[in-house]
Amino acid sequence: MAGRPGSREINGLTPLQREFVFALIECDFNAIAAVKATGSAASTDKARDTIARRWLDHVGVQAAIDEELQARSKRLRIGPDRVVQELAKIAFSNSGDYYEWDDTGSLKITSSRKLTRAQKAAIASVKETVKTRATEDGEVTTRTLEFKQHDKLKALELVGRHIGMFDDRATQQTELTVKIERSAPPDWTDTELP
Repeated sequence: MAGRPGSREINGLTPLQREFVFALIECDFNAIAAVKATGSAASTDKARDTIARRWLDHVGVQAAIDEELQARSKRLRIGPDRVVQELAKIAFSNSGDYYEWDDTGSLKITSSRKLTRAQKAAIASVKETVKTRATEDGEVTTRTLEFKQHDKLKALELVGRHIGMFDDRATQQTELTVKIERSAPPDWTDTELP
């Protein structure tokens, strides 16, 4: 087996291991699903998990995954700079670019034609709901526009972590037991101790 079309042979791996490398990436790194996609004879998720763990520990499989991810990134022209640029569009977006309101509470939404590509990148979704109901005076139509931006705080966190603003080192918790011994005068009871 020479691997997937358009990709190179991965030497030193069995055909199932080579297929696993590609399937793992296609299955969003769900190793059990990747083993299943290879056509492995394993019939249960427990058996697939055992195979996946063994293959993921294999140095050759690890190298092949790294190599394929680098090749994929190059093919797609996606690198760290591009990802950080997209995150920055979300992180530094301003809701005032999309809508405004006045002292009376009247809301005005900015037309999508007036938004830049960078501003549009920060929008997660726009949804319009139209409801019509019958009343004594005729039909009444209500339009609702739902506007969601991507998670700004998460984008800020990811950008901050990328540039090393946050200390990601795990904090070590230590359990400390303190024993305090006091001697009380003989006429004090336990409840009277200060």
